[in-house]
Amino acid sequence: MVATVYFVNWYLHNKENDGWAYKVEGKYLTIDQAKKVYHTQLANYIDSAVYDQVAVTLTNSYGGTEMVESWTAPEEPNA
Repeated sequence: MVATVYFVNWYLHNKENDGWAYKVEGKYLTIDQAKKVYHTQLANYIDSAVYDQVAVTLTNSYGGTEMVESWTAPEEPNA
């Protein structure tokens, strides 16, 4: 049987240029290693001055989603 491998991915929307960035951050041999990176990526990008939409996923090599969280910046009130 092949060992399970874990992947952390992020997807970011740049509010200034309406562009998207995305990346597979890395592959990890244990769920604990992957969770550390998953939470670090959330902390890096949520409430960023540059990004208004963030999604981070932790998936496994069998196609399953272990964890997923998304964040959208609150609407700025019109003055």
